[in-house]
Amino acid sequence: MKYVIIVFTAFLFFSCGGDSESLTPEEYIAMNNLDATELENGVYIVIDDKGSDVKPNINDVVEVDYIGKLTNGEVFDSDEDFKALLSDLIPGWYIGLKELGEGGSCTLIIPYA
Repeated sequence: MKYVIIVFTAFLFFSCGGDSESLTPEEYIAMNNLDATELENGVYIVIDDKGSDVKPNINDVVEVDYIGKLTNGEVFDSDEDFKALLSDLIPGWYIGLKELGEGGSCTLIIPYA
């Protein structure tokens, strides 16, 4: 089985829209002056390092270091050397990680829904 290693990847999630502190991805991007690219299903990516030309496919195991944050900066999860099949990840991760090559890093902005 092929391992695709994506290191120093940070993920930013959005809290549900029910509280006054939540932001839309577009508001967050504008507020932080990010150069983000919109992918499918409202997921945005800010690529820090695109990595190699070797990109994962749905049947690959990916290894990531990540930090999950809410729009207010609160960290809700993090891990180093997290490994999983790309097909087993939440849709936002699947959508974003297939854009990176081995060794790449990014910030994913994933709406709650």
